[in-house]
Amino acid sequence: MLDTLRRNPLRSRRAHALAIGLALTLTAAAPAGAAWHEPVPGPVYDSIGPSRDPSMTVIDGVPYVAWSQWDGTNSEIRVARLDAAGTAWEEVVGGESPINHSPVEDGEDPSLTSIGGVPYVAWSEHQGTDYVARVSRLAADGTAWEDVGGGASPPVANHFSLNPSITAAGGVPYVTWSENGNAIAFSRLNADGTAWEPVGNALPGSDWSSMATVDGIPYVTSKSGGAVFVARLNAAGTAFDPVGGAAGTGVASIASIGGVAYVASADIVPGSHEVRVRRLSDDETAWEEVGGGALNHSSDEDALEPSIAEIGGVPYVAWVEVLEHDFAHQQLRVSRLGASGTAWDEVVGGDNPFGVPLDHTANHPSLVGIGGVPYVAWEHTYPGRTDLRVHRLEPDFLAQGAIATDHEALMLSLVRTHGVPYPIVFQYGANGSLGRTDVTRTTADLDEDTVIQKLSGLPPDTVFAWRPVGFDGFRVTGAGPKGSFTTLPAPKRRVRLLVAIVPPRIESRAGRRVVVRYFATRRTTVTLELRRRGEVLAEVGGKAHVGRNAIAWDGRTAFDGPGRYMLVLKARTPDGQTAGDRVPLRIRRP
Repeated sequence: MLDTLRRNPLRSRRAHALAIGLALTLTAAAPAGAAWHEPVPGPVYDSIGPSRDPSMTVIDGVPYVAWSQWDGTNSEIRVARLDAAGTAWEEVVGGESPINHSPVEDGEDPSLTSIGGVPYVAWSEHQGTDYVARVSRLAADGTAWEDVGGGASPPVANHFSLNPSITAAGGVPYVTWSENGNAIAFSRLNADGTAWEPVGNALPGSDWSSMATVDGIPYVTSKSGGAVFVARLNAAGTAFDPVGGAAGTGVASIASIGGVAYVASADIVPGSHEVRVRRLSDDETAWEEVGGGALNHSSDEDALEPSIAEIGGVPYVAWVEVLEHDFAHQQLRVSRLGASGTAWDEVVGGDNPFGVPLDHTANHPSLVGIGGVPYVAWEHTYPGRTDLRVHRLEPDFLAQGAIATDHEALMLSLVRTHGVPYPIVFQYGANGSLGRTDVTRTTADLDEDTVIQKLSGLPPDTVFAWRPVGFDGFRVTGAGPKGSFTTLPAPKRRVRLLVAIVPPRIESRAGRRVVVRYFATRRTTVTLELRRRGEVLAEVGGKAHVGRNAIAWDGRTAFDGPGRYMLVLKARTPDGQTAGDRVPLRIRRP
């Protein structure tokens, strides 16, 4: 790219300095640090008492999280959300006992969802000799939580309605729970919204269930006889009927991915646990494994407590991995299904992607996506304390630069997103202000990618500030360094020609077509030369328009065997302007 800029007819001292600065910036070293960051550093709720069992949802682009908070006397259900500035967690109605039905009884295992844009939370509350599944929602004025329909499970003495899960179908809330650890029961809110009505008979099951709405129908997982089974509401709406047979062997999480039910299960295998994912087959007769194997980072460690979610149309799974099988050192990990659909790609690998110290443990992850950005809430236990943390994936901005003519500019940023097609925007503006461009995305399955934004209609001879930022559709999720560029004075002659190849290197295999992507500032004819040791082996011609273009060599013509080559792009306009660029090409064996 530097060669292109040096050969460009923009020969002023300012343009030359800008070109040198751009080339140097794009070769800068990558910054240190992991890609999972807390949007607000520290715990969601600052208390000495333990914060447990997070459940996360998204409402109008805002992450909400519910949890059980020990206050020294009993456990209170609480809910917080990220504030409008994205700099703090604010409790959604605070106070001593904002949600519990009784302020002196324990509230445990919350399940949070959005119904019609309103947060609903289900939980299990200890009442004397029994546990009752209860539901509350945020009142219309946002100042209180109001009980919904009384107890979702019947208040029967010595009954234990545990681990509830809530979803909605057609705007109607459905709740499931484990009844006495040996059955899975269901209720839905009646038409008047005044009481809960049972939906069919309870199904055999153990002490854990997970509920989700798939294509408008509630689905639920249950564990019975050493296997995970899935049931869904029948067409008459009168009962939950099993579907597809066994979907795993361990604690499971269910989600809708592209309108299809997917289940992540911590399967029990000899000497360990493996997280695996299955989807309901097209004929709905079986659960088919997705991704070709276990998600475990290490085959020697236990993987537990999966949480599955659809993010950008792709299944993502968060889980905890137990080191050395002693349950004293547990790390948090996240993977996504690769573009081929045949393997799982860990979103930031390495020994400890979330930076959980070895004397700390991670538990109970809850995963959601906002605008293609993964967010995960999790329980963080360390000596003397248990609190709640939330992380999200943020890009690493490795290098950047900008080039400008009198009315246009190209802003470029080399970004590491660990294979996630991350939404990026460029903020820019004159006089120090920073507006925003449209969203562009990095390429899926590339660890690093160069994102480019073209600006047009700029005033000449003006200084602009700019920076690339991650963006979830509602807020900045990490920012690159702030830079500047200056548009040239209004030209007294024709627009200058500039071409630039992106990325700065290309690799391919013998016999495969090689595509060179580049930008041009004018309509022009181009020639692509394949060179080796200075000798031109092949030549391809074409035409380019203003902006993004591509030209290809067929990979076979004048091929001289695997090795290192140079691709040289030459451009010439009808009025005689010329420009060019070059990029190294490495050809591997087939």
